[in-house]
Amino acid sequence: MAWSAPRTWVADEIVTAALLNTELRDNLLVLSTHAHTGAAGMGASTLSAVSMTSLATATFADQSGDPSTNGRLQRNGANLLYYDGSSAIDLTASDQAAGTASLRTLGTGSTQAAAGNHTHAITATADNFAAGEASHNDDDEHDLVTLSASAASTDNAWAVIGSVDGTNVTSGFVFTYKLYYDGSIVDTKSSIDGGVQQMMFYVKDIATTDAKVIKVTVQRTSGGSSYVTHALVGYQEVEI
Repeated sequence: MAWSAPRTWVADEIVTAALLNTELRDNLLVLSTHAHTGAAGMGASTLSAVSMTSLATATFADQSGDPSTNGRLQRNGANLLYYDGSSAIDLTASDQAAGTASLRTLGTGSTQAAAGNHTHAITATADNFAAGEASHNDDDEHDLVTLSASAASTDNAWAVIGSVDGTNVTSGFVFTYKLYYDGSIVDTKSSIDGGVQQMMFYVKDIATTDAKVIKVTVQRTSGGSSYVTHALVGYQEVEI
């Protein structure tokens, strides 16, 4: 049964059962079973500018295949996939590769979401230290000790330390000590009396395993005559 265009009635026309069956019964039956095919009386086969605010559920017909049109959301079996222009992303799958949006289970795996209550065991994997001293009689900045070393893995981190011993320096001297990592100042101790020991620290995640230079410098800011200071610089590499 197909939809028939409603007739235009004229004055004094005799209404018959055949007319009523065609105009009312048959067209109402068509409307009661319409499937939005786009045919006359069936409604459009596509929807646009539709508000979904009152939609309770949406059922996707199984297309038995993945979408391949940009922006298309499509069901394939029990999975719902979205095509982003280059690949079909399974929105129902969990723990997809890093960089791919997906549901995540809780855990400690590389593609899982952290539960927020886990811990990491820190394990020392390597260390390296060097000691040195300097004797000067000016107010310039001088290297006390320098160390060049390479990390074992980019999965690790360095805890860098610089220690300065000025206990043998005559009181009245004032110094500034600096800890350098890869050419940048990472810790500074200023206005330090010559007879006071100082510790400097820096923690750095490892981005590359090429050699890095760490060093400690000293600069006299007041006091006269020559002075001698001792320093230790090094790192502890840890795996987290």
